[in-house]
Amino acid sequence: MRNHLVQKIITALIPITDTGAVRDKRIINLANYARRVENDTFEVASNQEEYFHKLAEKIYKIQKELEDRREKKRLQDMQLAAQISSTTGQTSSTNDYNGKMHSTMDTMAGDNGPPNRTAPMSDYASSLSSPSTGNILHQPLTTVTNSNRTTINGASNTTAGTFTITNVPPNEHLNFLINRDVTIAQQANDVDMLEATNQIKTELISPKPQLQSSTYFVIKKEESTPHDIVHSTVTNKPSESTTNEDIKPKLPQIDSTSKQLPKHPVQFAAEDLRSHLEPVIHKMIACEDSHPFRQPVDPVALNILDYPTIVKHPMDISTMHNKLLHGEYKNPLQFCDDAWLMFNNAWLYNKKTTRVYKMCTKLSEVFAEAIDPAMDTLGYCCGRQYVYLPQVMFCYGNQLCCQILRDGNYYYYNNQEPSRFNLSGDKYTFCSKCFDSVKSDSILVGDDPAQTLVELPKHLFISAKNDIQEPENMIDCIVCTRRWHQVCALHIDQIWPEGFICKTCIRDYNIKRKDNRYTAYKLTDTDLAKVLEKRVNDFLSNEGCQTGRVTIRILAASDKVCEVKPRLRKYYHNQVPDGYPYRTKAVFAFQEIEGVDVVLFGMHVQEYDGRCHAPNTRRVYVSYLDSVHFFRPKIYRTDVYHEILIGYLDYAKKLGYVYAHIWACPPSEGDDYIFHCHPVEQRVPKPKRLQDWYKKMLDRAILERVVIDYKDIMKDCQDNQVQNALNIPYFEGDFWSNIIEESIKELDQEEEDRRKQEVEAARAIEDGGFDDPIEPEDPTDISDKRKSANTHKKKNLKKTTASQRKVAKKQMSNCTDLLSKIFATMEKHKEAFFVIRLRNPIASCPAVNDTDALIQCDLMDTRDAFLNFARDKHYEFSSLRRAKFSTLALLYELHTSTTDKFTYNCNACRHQCEIRYHCTVCDDFDLCEKCYHTEPKHEHRMERSVPSIVDVSQDGEQNSLNSNDKSIASPQLQRQQSMQRCIEALLHAVNCRNANCVNRSCFRYKRVIQHTKECKGKNSQCNVCKQVIFLCWYHAKSCMDLNCQVPFCTNLKTKIQKQRATSLQTDRRRMQAMMQQRTNTMQTQQQSQSQPQAQPGKEQLHDFERIRI
Repeated sequence: MRNHLVQKIITALIPITDTGAVRDKRIINLANYARRVENDTFEVASNQEEYFHKLAEKIYKIQKELEDRREKKRLQDMQLAAQISSTTGQTSSTNDYNGKMHSTMDTMAGDNGPPNRTAPMSDYASSLSSPSTGNILHQPLTTVTNSNRTTINGASNTTAGTFTITNVPPNEHLNFLINRDVTIAQQANDVDMLEATNQIKTELISPKPQLQSSTYFVIKKEESTPHDIVHSTVTNKPSESTTNEDIKPKLPQIDSTSKQLPKHPVQFAAEDLRSHLEPVIHKMIACEDSHPFRQPVDPVALNILDYPTIVKHPMDISTMHNKLLHGEYKNPLQFCDDAWLMFNNAWLYNKKTTRVYKMCTKLSEVFAEAIDPAMDTLGYCCGRQYVYLPQVMFCYGNQLCCQILRDGNYYYYNNQEPSRFNLSGDKYTFCSKCFDSVKSDSILVGDDPAQTLVELPKHLFISAKNDIQEPENMIDCIVCTRRWHQVCALHIDQIWPEGFICKTCIRDYNIKRKDNRYTAYKLTDTDLAKVLEKRVNDFLSNEGCQTGRVTIRILAASDKVCEVKPRLRKYYHNQVPDGYPYRTKAVFAFQEIEGVDVVLFGMHVQEYDGRCHAPNTRRVYVSYLDSVHFFRPKIYRTDVYHEILIGYLDYAKKLGYVYAHIWACPPSEGDDYIFHCHPVEQRVPKPKRLQDWYKKMLDRAILERVVIDYKDIMKDCQDNQVQNALNIPYFEGDFWSNIIEESIKELDQEEEDRRKQEVEAARAIEDGGFDDPIEPEDPTDISDKRKSANTHKKKNLKKTTASQRKVAKKQMSNCTDLLSKIFATMEKHKEAFFVIRLRNPIASCPAVNDTDALIQCDLMDTRDAFLNFARDKHYEFSSLRRAKFSTLALLYELHTSTTDKFTYNCNACRHQCEIRYHCTVCDDFDLCEKCYHTEPKHEHRMERSVPSIVDVSQDGEQNSLNSNDKSIASPQLQRQQSMQRCIEALLHAVNCRNANCVNRSCFRYKRVIQHTKECKGKNSQCNVCKQVIFLCWYHAKSCMDLNCQVPFCTNLKTKIQKQRATSLQTDRRRMQAMMQQRTNTMQTQQQSQSQPQAQPGKEQLHDFERIRI
């Protein structure tokens, strides 16, 4: 076997197509060298796998070095050929000789002429006719094929075949072996060399005799017939490249998780760095904006004496060039670091409005454009410096729309003890304007200005500036140690725990990287997702759009209750229901762009079915909608988003919903609805443009007979003859639920002010000595008046009946006043609220039967949870590269979240399965019980598995449901019942102190709880801990016990309270922003009316850029 491998080495280096060619002396030398290489590798290797790997690696290195030398010498030959062609004194005699050679060769070739003459013979030296007399050991290696030669009139001609001779440049390893004595090798070959019949005549052709040893040429084998005379001709190096590619050895594929993974830290020669990076220097110098950066800064000459104190490490182009010429850079990243140091120094010292600052910005763009191709050639991702810009922060002052912009000054308070001041947030920020406007020594702080605020001293607040920039993380290749941006590499350690491997190492060492199994397509599929996904992809297919497939998934679906706010409940007493139950869904769309899933559309909806109280019965509400403009192709982006919305309305209509509501409210500048940090070039639509976008979608839905009609909310209230505020649809986080609460607050405030005025007036009359004071309108104020009971006894008796009449009259007037206030606000904002009629409300509608299972996902349950998660982790969507990485991280979180681990999805039918069969061989392959028994069965052995939490909770009594009950119960109900049993078992185990408890699940739960407290991998790895924490989270949502013993309950309740407060605050900001937009619009209209009206232009509605509802 080892001799066979030696033959493989020789064949890989120089292919031999005829066995007779091995008698050449140089081939024998090559065989000796191959034996030595194989023997050294055999002695070093510890096992067979390492032996094969090292041997293949050695062959690859030798072949790589040979190719590099060939390329280098080819360039030298081209230069020498150009020099010779320019001279005429030494070529006349050669041309005469070459002419004779041509005529002789053409005559011998017959009428067809010379078959392979690709270059004029005048390009070669006159030594062509001289025999080769040098030492054969010092001549280039050749690939030889034997031929049968005959002698005709004393001349040797080829009749049956020819040699294929490919010169190989000298190699330091080969020279070491070739220059040694080959007597032993020659003795081992007892076959006669037969120089008369198998003579190898190598004719060195070179412009100069002293360069013969480094000249490359190819003598190609020609197909011949018995009557053809075929001879060797000279060709250039390009014809050899194809052969070299064919014979290039390929390393055996190695897995990225293998222990035999090679470790070769990359080292760059100074000449290589100079050849790649010096053109970048020249481009920077050629830029007209580089003048201030060409030489070091002279603070004295420029009269900027404070420059050394501000800029600690100066840098300029000339210094970078000198370091490059003297070989001080060990890798190209050091060169890039110096360049960005120069730019950052200029940006730090100069203001944004100065000329130098702008010149620096333009020069940095030139550098980034020039350095990226060079860095890509050297095996790096890019040469840019990426940072995360400061985020826009909200101010907790009285003005809800106030923001702390980038580079703005602000004050903040770190709330390290949430229970101390009853504040759920970790940090409270105030802009300088709001903070300085408070003249006292303390300031009011709270999660919501409408609720009770906490007074904190001002000295607890710390002054800061919103200018902190965080650089992107860098990761090193585990093979070559090249450093990449983590976002450019699209690498997450949780997905690839073995480490990052760059593209260069994957290609050069034939490394197989583990595939990413956390894709959008593998997320839980539902009926709604199938309908929307099919509709979108069918539309793209009909349009002939060749693009990446669009995947739509429901990332969260849970049942909630819209709680009625306290003022409305108090205002109408017992007329208000306890709440409006609804189901919320998070609909997200992904598209595969450049082989990577990118999330580009998100929508949160609320569905109020027939069980909900009026006026919310059979209504759906689109609460939030957001997108990023990365869909490809761009011209279909609006149509795809319209298809998703129309598809959802059609699905809701088929389920039995009658009305749909949409609030078309664009976000304020710098605000985000779902996706964190939109692209700068993505415009935020104006309110009018956004409304037209929705009207275009609804008109299209009417043509498809999905929608009957639509109207604004004011007209809908008038058509339905709304008599009080309870008849207005009441949605979670909606504009009108907050407006109703604010209107009641204003009425109460007005009533309180009126009472105070009446009391003051009555007291003034009493102090003036009037005997018969005016009767107050409100009888409750009588008790506050300082009157004598004896003097006004009769008057008080008369007032009793009058007060009863006025109380009833006041309630009626207050209801009218409240509705009037609401209608007054509704008239101003009616264009932004669409009421869409899906069905005829008079006709009978089928019962709403949603077949999709609930999907518990804390990350996507609310839009605030995902937005805060993205902000904390810097998962931005400001560019396509960051959107790819953010989507990759999002998909990993969705696949490994604690809520999703409670159930598994069948790989065949994509449905959830309580009882699953897990393959012991395949990676992440599960089947449900139905698909497991379906033929043909899976090829590998599968193990039956039941989720542990569900398994331990099903004891005898709890499993007493008969078959009829199981057939009647829906999957959602079964899941809820199973969850409730788990929580009851958890509560029992936490409070049980009996070591010999008869409950079968008690001991198991105690053991699981103890494991969760001691486990070190509960944050990401342990599945048992994830299930227990999910149960605790589910319990904490409804827990009211302040001293609850359930693990993590206290912390989870604090987190839930914080999320609710953040959501409430966001809703109020959104409402306030819309009020502010309305005020600005009215002011603009008034100004336009006061000025001469210009000719209105036709503005075309362009593609949907960003809509956040």
